[in-house]
Amino acid sequence: MQKTIRSFDEFINEKQKPETRWYIEHVDETGEETIKETFDEFDKNEIQKKFDEYVKKLKPDEELSFKKDDKKYVGEFILTVVNQDGKLMREVTKGSRTFYKPYKKFEIE
Repeated sequence: MQKTIRSFDEFINEKQKPETRWYIEHVDETGEETIKETFDEFDKNEIQKKFDEYVKKLKPDEELSFKKDDKKYVGEFILTVVNQDGKLMREVTKGSRTFYKPYKKFEIE
C-alpha cells in the first residue's frame, strides 16, 4: 500500500472545523489590537497576499500576526512579524524562549 503525502494546505483544509476562523491581527505601538482580515477558509495565496500588503505598512514597534481561532485553540498565533527600528522581524518562540529572525516572506513552519 502506497502512503499518501499531503500538502500543508490539504492538511489545514481537511482538519478545519466549521467554527474555525483565520485572522490577520494588527497591534499598533500603543498595544491596541485590531483585526484586519477574517477568513472562513484557509486559502494560502489569498492570506499571503493580504498579509504581505499589511506587513509592508508596519511602522516601528507595530506587529502583525496571522492566527487561528477555534474552540480548542483560541488566539493561537501561527506567524508574527514585528517592525523593530525599521526592520521586519519574524518572531519565533521555542518553549519559553522568543527570538527574532529577518522576515522575508509569508511562511508557516
